[in-house]
Amino acid sequence: MRAAILVLLLCPVCFCQDSRKLSDEFVIAGLNALQGIESFIYTSYDNAPGKVVTLQKGKMDKAESAAMTPAEMAVNEALKRILKERMDNNAIREMLTAQKEQQIANRKEGDPPPRPVYEEPEFISMAKKEEACFTAFEKNLRAQSPAVPPACNSLAGK
Repeated sequence: MRAAILVLLLCPVCFCQDSRKLSDEFVIAGLNALQGIESFIYTSYDNAPGKVVTLQKGKMDKAESAAMTPAEMAVNEALKRILKERMDNNAIREMLTAQKEQQIANRKEGDPPPRPVYEEPEFISMAKKEEACFTAFEKNLRAQSPAVPPACNSLAGK
């Protein structure tokens, strides 16, 4: 009888400890999804080649299906948000590139060449924010921490 009471008293402690860490399965799926987000260069799934869409959606789906606890589900939702913000930033990159191409096309003889688009402050700002988010998020996932890094709160351009 005492053993049963002791087990009942200690089990919530065991479950609470486990719920503060992400499962190995989710960490692997989350890291794969994050790597896919980091390498995703398109503005939407509609603009990406079929194989890329299949690969990225597969990574995101694996993370979603591996998410079993509320903490893992919250981390998965953060990954989805980060992917959307990455796509939004990619649209801004495309716009900046188009503007730069127009600037080059309208350049008159003797005008100094414009600086490359990747040296534009907005372009640099997006890259730095994304890199800070991806690095911190990867570190947290590897530590099995469910915390979404503050660096990932907003990847928006400026």
